[in-house]
Order: sequence, then C-alpha cells, then structure tokens
Amino acid sequence: MVSSECPKPGLKINLVKSLIFGIGIPMTDVAYVARAINCSYGSLPLNYLGLPVGKSMNRVDAWNSVVGKLSNRLATWKINLLSIGGRLTLVKSVLGSLPLYFLSIFRAPVSVISHIEALRRSFFWGFKGNEKRIV
Repeated sequence: MVSSECPKPGLKINLVKSLIFGIGIPMTDVAYVARAINCSYGSLPLNYLGLPVGKSMNRVDAWNSVVGKLSNRLATWKINLLSIGGRLTLVKSVLGSLPLYFLSIFRAPVSVISHIEALRRSFFWGFKGNEKRIV
C-alpha cells in the first residue's frame, strides 16, 4: 500500500500524477483502491517511457508506431535536395537510431526488420513508389 510517510523529507508521491494498474485483478477492485487513495487507475496496454507495456511485441502490428515514426520522418525530408553523402548521413544517423530504443528492449519480427530496411534503402537510392532512380 502507498504510505503517506516518505523516508526523506521533501520526497512525496504525487498521487494526482500517479496511476494504478492491476494485473489479474478485477477492474472494480483496482477502481476501489484508486478511489481510496485519491488516485487514477488505468488498464493495459500502456506506454511507459515511450515503450509499450502489456502488448505482445512478437506481433507485427505492435511495431506500427516505430515504422510510422520512420515513415513520418522520411516524409519531411526533400530527397531531391540531398546529395548521396547527405542521404547516407541521414540514413545512418537518424533512420538507424530511431528504432534502436525499441530494439534494445524487444526482439522485432523478421518482417518488421525487413520493412524498416526497405524504407531505409528506398530513401537512400531515391525510390518513389514504383519509380526506381538514383537522384
């Protein structure tokens, strides 16, 4: 249970910003405890520090947010204005580092890795839809 006494002076749990989650507990019980300590409650899945908690990361659809971030980042860049060296720098530094946070915690399905690599290749070589070209 949450104690109102804290070991250090000045340190206190902010119950307004806190959420209670129950795993294997009926939501009515979780709601009862949350009301008792004047706190909010939630359910799984949730995002914690940008990572999904309570989701099966073995499923391809769980990785849609990562692939979406890559696609959105690519949409903002003007490929025609970048040299091959500029594109290589962007692919290595930005497109290589965006999925690393997720990949450092979860093992991605092979199809997701293939899709991310295809996005990186398409950007580097200047593919637009079905049109293949080197810009």
